[in-house]
Formats: sequence, C-alpha cells, structure tokens
Amino acid sequence: FSKGPLFLKYGLALNSNNYKFANNYVLTENESETILIENNIEIEKSKLSTLFIDAPMMLQLDFSSNPAEENGFNIAFGAFAGYMIKAKTKVVFTDENNNDNKDKLKGEFNLNKFRYGLQAQFGVLGCSFYGKYHLSSLFENNKGPENLNVFDFGIVFVM
Repeated sequence: FSKGPLFLKYGLALNSNNYKFANNYVLTENESETILIENNIEIEKSKLSTLFIDAPMMLQLDFSSNPAEENGFNIAFGAFAGYMIKAKTKVVFTDENNNDNKDKLKGEFNLNKFRYGLQAQFGVLGCSFYGKYHLSSLFENNKGPENLNVFDFGIVFVM
C-alpha cells in the first residue's frame, strides 16, 4: 500500500515441529489408525517430528525506518496454509539388559498432509516472534488421537 506503514506480507516458510509424549506413551500406527499406547518399559524420550512448508499471508504494520529490513517495531496478522514434507518418530529407552536403544521410524502416521490456520507476528529491532493456531486437526479424521489442534510459537529468521 504505497509508501504507508501497512503492507501485505507473504512468502514461504519451513517449519519443524516436535511433539514430545510423556508418561511412557509411544505413537503407534496400524492399518486403520494411529494411537498413543503406554509402554511397559521406562521411556527416556518419545517424540513425533514434522517438517512442513507453509505459505503465510499477513497484513503488517511496520514502523521501521527501513521496512525492507524490519528494524523497528512491526506487527502482523493473517492466515497460513502448509503441506507436510516428512514426519518421523523417535523413542529412546533402556532395555532389560541395561542397553540404550533408539528406535526411529519415518512415516505419515495418519497426520493431515495439509494444514491451515491463523498466525500473528511481532518484531522489535530486527527480531521477530510468531504464534500460530492450527484450525486443521493434527491427525486425519477418525484416524488418530482425538481432534488435536496445535498452537505453536517461535522465532522468525528472514533470508
């Protein structure tokens, strides 16, 4: 919007999310669904990792001296849509012989390949932070644990 502080911000973003499971729970996939089961061995770490490419589109108010550098105060709000590139699980445990084990498994785990939601971002002096709420569920309908909508937050690096 010519020479004003308001403009449309868009692009592509790579987002990695890690979901850690507590209390010896492990994500398990069978033919029809993905479920969380409690394991009888002591689990040190159990997590699901995803990698998505997202396309955000936001209206941004920028009060920087140079908006291309976003070196002042800015705030943005809008939507995003994304596609899953990969997903994997990792379980770290000690077996009955006191051996350390790491089980890694790549797969889709009945996760939604497409996601969408709302996002907000604010920045000060070149450092930006974001928060997202996923309107889409993490898992496909009736193929995973409950209807889980994700809220995530982090730091934005601009290249």
